[in-house]
Amino acid sequence: MGRPFMCWKFRTMHMGNDGSHHQAHLKHLIHSNAPMVKLDAKTDPRIIPFGTLLRQTGIDELPQLLNVLRGEMSLIGPRPCIRYEYNEFDPWHRQRTDALPGLTGLWQVSARTGCRLRR
Repeated sequence: MGRPFMCWKFRTMHMGNDGSHHQAHLKHLIHSNAPMVKLDAKTDPRIIPFGTLLRQTGIDELPQLLNVLRGEMSLIGPRPCIRYEYNEFDPWHRQRTDALPGLTGLWQVSARTGCRLRR
């Protein structure tokens, strides 16, 4: 809990992509009241062939079962964040790292079922 670890996934994007666009997107979401929207789209040129299928089916996250077996993650909990995402968090955001990160969480369940959550 609250410590960095290697989060395993199957690669769905080409190597060497510039991450600055993703970092700016996360920073905007964290510091605004904008609704949570994923950055990638089906026509995103950064995604490799079959990458969209891997993401839609959740197969890309199957290797995270290794993280669960190693005790770094649980099956259900808040999704682990990227270090640069954590650096943008306000102190109350960082409380989510008090819990063991999960393979699946509210975002995945809500997005896959088409639910829309409101505060």
